[in-house]
Amino acid sequence: MRIVFHVGAHKTGSSLIQTYLRRSGRRRVASGTAVVPRHHAHELIGWGTTLLRNPDRLRHRIEAEARQRSEVLVISEECSLGRPFTTGTDGLYPLASEVGAALAAVSEGFDARVIMYLRPIDTFVESYYLQMAKQGATQTFDDWFAGVDPNLLSWRPAVEALRHSFGEDRVHVGDFREFENGQQAFLQRFLDRADIPQWNTLRYRHRSNPSVSQAGLEIALERNAELTTVAEQRASRRQLETAHSNVDGPPARPMPTGLRQLLRAATAGEYDQLTLGRPEGQ
Repeated sequence: MRIVFHVGAHKTGSSLIQTYLRRSGRRRVASGTAVVPRHHAHELIGWGTTLLRNPDRLRHRIEAEARQRSEVLVISEECSLGRPFTTGTDGLYPLASEVGAALAAVSEGFDARVIMYLRPIDTFVESYYLQMAKQGATQTFDDWFAGVDPNLLSWRPAVEALRHSFGEDRVHVGDFREFENGQQAFLQRFLDRADIPQWNTLRYRHRSNPSVSQAGLEIALERNAELTTVAEQRASRRQLETAHSNVDGPPARPMPTGLRQLLRAATAGEYDQLTLGRPEGQ
């Protein structure tokens, strides 16, 4: 059995991929492709720490799927590598080395590969902030970014950690900018990277986890401090997604233009090298 670990990163189309796999149903199963549902993957891997505490649970799930004679098993969990922007650590995802080693260990004896999507640092930083605001954060972008260590703003440590654990040829780095070609093309490239048989013609229009509009961001920051329970935060998020998403109005762009240009100039070479294989500076 072949195992495909899709480990995110955050805000790179993971919800779209997971929803598509979930909705594929009987045709996917008939093709020999099994999927660990996202909520089960989170129970097994969590924010990386769950896997590190008890790797046997994931190993047992993999073995159970193998007994069902699945040809491919997809495990998608965008929180696998932990929380980004943890100060005092190396790179965006400090748990990448430990988690990579744990995933390699639990998949020993199987044909395993890893898929990780990246997006340019400037848009990743902004999109991650907007997700936090949608989920209940109260800080403005400027206040939040003032606490971000610039030395963290590199994808390279996470990618190299995964390559060290699995081997360079088994780690596939996707470019979130492929989303600009549309959801169907983005999903097709994921299936290609995973080497998953296409079990039906891709005609997929569902939109998963949209970001907020400018009006939505303003509403969120105004009312988030008044939300006192998880249920209230979830209800607020649903309302923002249905009435104040970037589909309904101009998208929020809280990052100052000067900072955006600075981050893009500082990280573009590394990004192209990781996603396109270009030497830095070309």
